[in-house]
Amino acid sequence: FYRPLQHVVSFLMLLVEVYVSLAYFPERERELGSLRFLVWVLVASGAMNALFLFTMLVLNLAGGAEYWTMCNQGLWPLLMLCITLRSLEAP
Repeated sequence: FYRPLQHVVSFLMLLVEVYVSLAYFPERERELGSLRFLVWVLVASGAMNALFLFTMLVLNLAGGAEYWTMCNQGLWPLLMLCITLRSLEAP
């Protein structure tokens, strides 16, 4: 979950990321329990990273060598999954 701070905008995005994490993750942990939440985080992170790597491989094979240097970092993928699941549960 490490992301280097490069300028003020990245610091503000870090603050937004932490704020949204504090809004959604405790609710999800209450629903699942601590151990199941930990397993959910590990499985979801692994699945999203595998999908990301596959997507970058396909884009690289399509002719973009710069995709090998892309990185997937931060809590946004997990947060988007959490928000999506919450929206699907209560539309």
